[in-house]
Amino acid sequence: MPRVASILVVAALACGASAFAADPEPFELRDGDRVVFLGNALIEREQKYGFWEAMLMLTWPERTFTFRNLGWSGDTVWGESRAGFGTAADGFKALTSQVNEAKPTVIFVGYGNVEAFAGKAGLPKFVEGFNQLLDVLEATKARLVVLGPTLQNGAVTTNPNWKAYNQQVVEYSNAMRGVAEKRKHRFVDLSQATGEDFFQSDGLLGSTDDGVTFIEFGYLGLFEVIAEQLAFPVNDLLEKDVGEDDPLMDLIDLIVKKNELFFHRWRPQNETYLFGFRKHEQGNNAEEVFQFDPLVVAEEKKIEQAKQTVIAATKKAGVK
Repeated sequence: MPRVASILVVAALACGASAFAADPEPFELRDGDRVVFLGNALIEREQKYGFWEAMLMLTWPERTFTFRNLGWSGDTVWGESRAGFGTAADGFKALTSQVNEAKPTVIFVGYGNVEAFAGKAGLPKFVEGFNQLLDVLEATKARLVVLGPTLQNGAVTTNPNWKAYNQQVVEYSNAMRGVAEKRKHRFVDLSQATGEDFFQSDGLLGSTDDGVTFIEFGYLGLFEVIAEQLAFPVNDLLEKDVGEDDPLMDLIDLIVKKNELFFHRWRPQNETYLFGFRKHEQGNNAEEVFQFDPLVVAEEKKIEQAKQTVIAATKKAGVK
């Protein structure tokens, strides 16, 4: 990951206030929470940057959390990307197993962008699938935060039908909001937040690399939206540049390394040979996958130490 000095400060403060109402009761992470990010490419790619994780940690710096990213590019509420050589039902079964294995107390779940390509005709099926997914997630007893789908940036996307697609995204987002509110889950409206004003904001002009795929500044801008709509403030620890050797970037590097180790743990590249229909060839090596577990835990200890370094450095720099 590129080491961009003070990137958190530059982008997090560039978004400004939005016009969308926040939840009446502030959202918060509790000490000891195990946070799972579940969803499509928006979720999966966040682990490459680690900003959401770092900013959540520093919003409540006196508390300790663990994070697991279960995002999968192209995934849907039916878990289709997780099916491997099986059926969509197999993908949903895999999704259920992955979530349960992670033992979450909080789940940020983001879908809708892939499904929105089906338009109005696919909306009833999507709502049914979304409800089925929430049934599974609610069974974990975790607190849920639903992230709606994002719009495409019409200024740079190569999709010639982006206007029609964005309208479909809004319709799917509205449907997700209705389901989430009926089930009394928090909902973050990313479709309303990622309009032209978002993509043209100072500091967010490079929020995507193709009008669709969010990168550094985009994830930071989205975090501001999430924080505002969930009614929790971004901690003052994030508002201070503590110098060229910013320990905040060291913390993020450790988070990214941890995420990579966990990725290899739950999505080994040669899964077909280790656990699938060709396990008769290399299945004897499957036990090595579980050896990532202590490595992830060891990295989390380093992350907690790095967080304390950030706190100390920013306090020294004058942040209370």
